[in-house]
Amino acid sequence: MVPSVRPAPRSTLVGRDRELADLFGLLRATADGVGGCVVLTGPPGIGKTRMLTEVQRHALVLGLAVAPGRASELDRLAPLTSLLSAVRAAVPRPVDLSALRDHDGDRLWYVDRLGEALEEYVTGGPLLVVVDDAHWADELSALALRVLVPRLASTPLRWLLARWVAPPESVGHAAIDRLVEEGADQIHLGPLDEDAVHLLCANVLDAAPDATVLSLAAQGRGNPFLLEQFLTALKDTGQIHISDGIASVIGSELPSGLPSAVEQRLRGLSGEARALLRAGSIFQRAFTVHEAARLLGLPATRL
Repeated sequence: MVPSVRPAPRSTLVGRDRELADLFGLLRATADGVGGCVVLTGPPGIGKTRMLTEVQRHALVLGLAVAPGRASELDRLAPLTSLLSAVRAAVPRPVDLSALRDHDGDRLWYVDRLGEALEEYVTGGPLLVVVDDAHWADELSALALRVLVPRLASTPLRWLLARWVAPPESVGHAAIDRLVEEGADQIHLGPLDEDAVHLLCANVLDAAPDATVLSLAAQGRGNPFLLEQFLTALKDTGQIHISDGIASVIGSELPSGLPSAVEQRLRGLSGEARALLRAGSIFQRAFTVHEAARLLGLPATRL
């Protein structure tokens, strides 16, 4: 039986109504006992993490338990970390993982025990397991996803995996690709459209943006993270003037806080991706992969 449902809080996302509707529909199916896997794909800064937060909040409203996690590039040093970090954080009730302790079993033994623990858990109610940046999943977590997603498909367990649109070559990326090939749902997050950009500007500035604001905002190419950082930096440096509810930009200099925001996003890229960006900055124009490869002394297939 599904618990009584309270009205969901109003979404803070902009321009993602269709994607949220799709995800909320999958949550309702899981609340009714239908499991499965959905992959959220998009470039850095496009809003995947914020959407995951919104989905988790809605899942709790629907009566699902939620196990939220995030993989990182360092997870490769600790087998099963990417998945266990999510499962151990399950709310409102914990997952019993005692069977995984103090044993020197092989890799599949740990995957089997984790599968049994999750299968037992969902006998008490549906569960949403969330792994952000799943392309960084360690090798054993990637194997567990490959094995457990199809094995537990008939249970009320919903997997929600977020990854970059062009992630680095990794076991996590390969595992997710295989899940999609085998039928996992995939939702692509693209750039915000003009209406959504206009609304985001209005929300951040607390005023209607004029042509000067929208012209600069267009340079963000619909990336909500960069747009928010850019607009916030303009406000902090006093380059936004608001009169009669209309916001306009003063001056043409880039705000001082913008480079640090961009640097923050670059730190999440692989070394080869950063090298590609450095090479691209030399051209100061559109360039091909083959041109960058020649400059870096690498095969084009590496890029």
